[in-house]
Amino acid sequence: EIIRTGTPYYAEEAGHTIDGRQTWGITNKMPLRNSSGEIVGTFGLSINISERKQAELALLESERYTNSILQAIPDLIFILDSNGVFIDFKTGNLQDLALPKERFVNRNLFEVMPEPVACLLKEKIDAVLMGQPRSSVEYYIESPGGHNDFECLIFPFGKDKVIAVVRNITSRKH
Repeated sequence: EIIRTGTPYYAEEAGHTIDGRQTWGITNKMPLRNSSGEIVGTFGLSINISERKQAELALLESERYTNSILQAIPDLIFILDSNGVFIDFKTGNLQDLALPKERFVNRNLFEVMPEPVACLLKEKIDAVLMGQPRSSVEYYIESPGGHNDFECLIFPFGKDKVIAVVRNITSRKH
């Protein structure tokens, strides 16, 4: 195909060693031209990327495992930065979210929460980022559906982020 079309070929390819182990390589093949510019053959280079590919597959499996666990947890789990901006979230049930994700991801607490609640949560985030191992706070939010009570546990996540685990405790409060 390279000789017929003159089109280079580049791909990640799987293969097997003589003893049956799977290997991976990056292959780059190109047309070989003579001094007149005619294609007279091909040449190429293959690089063994088996170690990298095995690490990628292990990471993918680990991500699947973690996501399965997170989907099984009934709580809402949010990642926020030091400014109180929602970076990401995980939940087993999207109906548990009070807002569609487009209305809070990449937005600040103060843009999406009632001000007293946002202030309280930001204070707890700051405490955790200053070295407190975890912080817990209860709050409530009035919505068209009624009064809802929540418990939020905040844990450090790296240097300048936190994980906030939020549970609706309205039933327990009643």
